[in-house]
Amino acid sequence: MRVVFEEGTWATWLYDLLKSHVTEVLVCNTRKNAVRKGSKKPKPHSWPHDNTTFRELTYIRWCCIDLSNALEQIGLAGTLSELCYKDCYGASEVLRNIRFILALIAISMTACTSRKVDFEQVLARLPADTESLLVANGPFWMSNFQMGQEVYTNHEVTSEELEKHFEGMTLQLFNFGNGLLEKHLRGKKVLLALEGSRHFRPPAGLGELPFEGCAVAIFEDNLVDRRDVFMKEAAQKTGRIEEIEGQRVAIFEEAYEQDIWRIYIAFPQKGVVLAATNEQFLREMLSRMRSPERERALPSSLPEWKYVNARAQFWGVRHFDKQRAREDPTSPFGGRKSANLPDDDAIGLTYESSPSKERRATLTYLSSSGNVGKIEEGRFPSSSEPENTAGLHIQRRELQPGVIQSTYDLSRSLSLNWFFFVFIANVGHAIYI
Repeated sequence: MRVVFEEGTWATWLYDLLKSHVTEVLVCNTRKNAVRKGSKKPKPHSWPHDNTTFRELTYIRWCCIDLSNALEQIGLAGTLSELCYKDCYGASEVLRNIRFILALIAISMTACTSRKVDFEQVLARLPADTESLLVANGPFWMSNFQMGQEVYTNHEVTSEELEKHFEGMTLQLFNFGNGLLEKHLRGKKVLLALEGSRHFRPPAGLGELPFEGCAVAIFEDNLVDRRDVFMKEAAQKTGRIEEIEGQRVAIFEEAYEQDIWRIYIAFPQKGVVLAATNEQFLREMLSRMRSPERERALPSSLPEWKYVNARAQFWGVRHFDKQRAREDPTSPFGGRKSANLPDDDAIGLTYESSPSKERRATLTYLSSSGNVGKIEEGRFPSSSEPENTAGLHIQRRELQPGVIQSTYDLSRSLSLNWFFFVFIANVGHAIYI
């Protein structure tokens, strides 16, 4: 879909609003072009005009009420006068602005709704006992998510660098197979990416905790050609292409420290790619894609959803699983462990970050403990990495009893690295070093 509209006081706002939802946005200056052709530019004057009829004013008033309601739904209440009245030359231009903005808002909200439907459909494919969900809202482009900066230089973090951290965390499984999958998908536009995971367990030695889970990426393009080339090259390199639930699946095995990781890659639909760590997890997802009417993962009744901002660039939720607490070193249940924040009354947590707006992250922790503030202080105690912890400029506030929200400054690289080391353990992906 392509959108063209005339230059005006609301052009910049409309351009920023629509550019991520349509193929192309073109702004033209018809009034300037008309002047170039010799026509006389009308002289602006104050609004409302003396020659505007009562009927026109009444109609405009009701149109403005509709527009105000629409703007409020997308978080832009209070911008009406700026968008509609300034530099207008009569009632007809005000009405034109109102009608046009309403139409473009409808396009934008339709696009947002379609992405939300995609997310709901993908969420319905995850096994019901999924514990952690990591989400990256697109669009962004597939890469290896590496920035090439020195790890130990405390440089200023750019928004792009922070975005790559969150994108790489969500799609880490796409870099297995010596980057073969990433190579074939590089440069493709990702509309939505997520990882669902469960059953975290200690590694045999050092390294990341093994887990059962799957990373999902929904691309804008049809990937049939890329799928065929990838499967052919994967068969040559691994010799393992199997059929699982009617789908061709490439299987890679890689040694990571003292553990052997097995990754299953499938292209179940034209623009969808799956990378799973466990055959049973993948089987259940493929089965749910055929018949999704089952108990969904992380049901909407969970209290964590109240604190989820699904409009953020990156967000996620973890609902702690008591049944697997004994095997999981990141579980808060059962006292102090190697990679947890102990709290037998823990419920779950959510996170969000929008680096394009600010280089910060917000984590909301839920617990039925009466001492949730003290527990949350233990996530980044001042005695651990004191300089890097101080660099996070942590701000905490209690939203309501048992719910505490913490905000972290991620503008410096060393503090950012420290934050992610702790944060990924909070969502189940601790690393033993």
